[in-house]
Amino acid sequence: MTAEGTNKAHSFPLKPGDVHVWRLQVSEWLDVLPSFWGLLSDEERTRAHRFRSTPDRTRFILGRGALRVLASHYLGRPPESLSIRQEAMGKPRIETQPQDGAFGINLSHSGNWILVAAGGMLDLGIDVEQHEDEIDVAELMPSVFSPWEQRTLLSLPSEMHRSSFFDIWTRKEAVIKADGAGVSFGLSRFDVEFRPDRAATVRRIEGESPDTWTLHALPLAPGYSAAVACRVPNATVTLDPPSSSNTR
Repeated sequence: MTAEGTNKAHSFPLKPGDVHVWRLQVSEWLDVLPSFWGLLSDEERTRAHRFRSTPDRTRFILGRGALRVLASHYLGRPPESLSIRQEAMGKPRIETQPQDGAFGINLSHSGNWILVAAGGMLDLGIDVEQHEDEIDVAELMPSVFSPWEQRTLLSLPSEMHRSSFFDIWTRKEAVIKADGAGVSFGLSRFDVEFRPDRAATVRRIEGESPDTWTLHALPLAPGYSAAVACRVPNATVTLDPPSSSNTR
């Protein structure tokens, strides 16, 4: 993936209901860090300078650069020309034009992974988390999980509790990022399926049908959990589309 944009409109085909997920390993993309820095807006560079940790700063620069380059291929405009605004709860939104149709893009990064999701819908969210040993699962569960999620997690073998915690958290985070309301969406007002023998779904959600949502668990390296969600029923999720070979 390079900093060069494209003038060919929609060089990555994206139909309504399609979701493309791009999985990038930080260690394999360090060579583009200088060129991605050149794509950032003044506001994004200011945010990057605020990170005290070099790894956090690197992930931010690579993530925002990847967001711009990928959006440029979908929208057919140079990456440096794209305007990205932060919504009230921090969700990035690309300023589109009427001819672009519905287009949503979201990103997340943790550890050695950066994930970007692009879709033919606005309500789109993605999340990745590296499993942390310091997390106190029993202490955090009541404040971030629904009663059903807590009971179900505790019914699993104890050796699964930590990984299941992050499976639940990334799925819930993907949903609230898709909605755009952040934690004010209400973490206990919906349940996500996370049992190892079941596909990821929104099981219950107050005030709307869970069937209006698509929730998809994303495979990554051991020690990571990730998920993508959108408020579109039966969306088609494609991992690392074949055209990705043209982006570097």
